[in-house]
Amino acid sequence: MSLNARRSLDPRWMVHHRSVPEGFMIHPVTILRMEEAKPVWDPVTGTITGGALVPIWEGNARIQPNKDWRARSVEAGSDPQMVQYVRVQIPLRKSGVPPVFRPFDVLTSPEIEDTEDWTFNHDLDAWTMFVRNSINSSNRWVSNLLCGTDLSDLVDGGGS
Repeated sequence: MSLNARRSLDPRWMVHHRSVPEGFMIHPVTILRMEEAKPVWDPVTGTITGGALVPIWEGNARIQPNKDWRARSVEAGSDPQMVQYVRVQIPLRKSGVPPVFRPFDVLTSPEIEDTEDWTFNHDLDAWTMFVRNSINSSNRWVSNLLCGTDLSDLVDGGGS
């Protein structure tokens, strides 16, 4: 085989570098998806049926302000919102790739106790984040999710 006909990257290269971003993935998250049955409001009983959130992935992730970290004024329907965007990195596990994440998947961060080695960011468990997009590079070390959370929707001093 000639030198110019060989691949430029060793096939082990992607797996070799996977441990570097995984070292920053320390905060537990749960990603949920609305089940196929759409929610239906029954005005007679005052109840909603269908549309339950089903967990599709759980594990440690890296939650980081987006490069453009400023909160944005947006409008959803007629509801004004102040939305902050964050990047959430999900690891490529040795057991395989995570599921395909979709816009409107819901990301929550459960309360977690500090350890003697680490103090977690306890503000994160106050917010519900919604996946805006999910795209990966050709080097599939992580899944990168752009998530937004409505900062103007305060509930008991926390987030939405």
